[in-house]
Amino acid sequence: MHPADDPAGAGALRAEVARARLDASSVFAGSPSGSAEATSVLRADDVPFRVDPERTATILGSALGALHAITVANPADPELRHHTMAHSVEVASEINAAASGQALDAAYAHIPRERLVAILRDGAEDLGEPNDADLVVTHGSPTLAELVCVDGRPVGFVGWEGLALADRHRDLAAAATSVASTLGPMAVPVFFDAYRRHPDPLRLDWWVLARHLGRQRLAEPGNSGGA
Repeated sequence: MHPADDPAGAGALRAEVARARLDASSVFAGSPSGSAEATSVLRADDVPFRVDPERTATILGSALGALHAITVANPADPELRHHTMAHSVEVASEINAAASGQALDAAYAHIPRERLVAILRDGAEDLGEPNDADLVVTHGSPTLAELVCVDGRPVGFVGWEGLALADRHRDLAAAATSVASTLGPMAVPVFFDAYRRHPDPLRLDWWVLARHLGRQRLAEPGNSGGA
């Protein structure tokens, strides 16, 4: 089993997330449909949050910034769950072998999937894994749909299956893509302003591609860890 697929390694990280009051899973506890009954409880991609894109992008950026600000005493601890660039390349390669005929998004449709995997692999080698000091607690898929708000205020994220220490750009790619597709591209700079740290464009692009190539795995039961 790859370390990134080891749920036991996420236990200590989950405790830190709970301590920071960023886990909103209990809001939906006991609801078989996965949605809360109270009308004041919404996900950040629901219609009311699309009325003011800048405010919603700010909410997501601030929430993700709070998650990434969690301090881990020893990021290099092998007992903690890590998600590396190498693992994302491995996932993309596996999907390419099993699902090479599936459609790609328009941005990538003109490039053969095998070539995209090669670009991902080469990019990982060129960029390199981040130093342990640069690792943060990542959600794995912090999209607007995973951010829960009560009475218009964020209370935390749900969907923690991909929780792991990783390059912050893993989460930034997922969040920025969600903001662009749901709220429009003009809201993306607002999101980064609220996050209070602008990304490395090369790393961001790499993780956007990794997420895209790992998307089929995200859709499979039991594979919510992302790319």
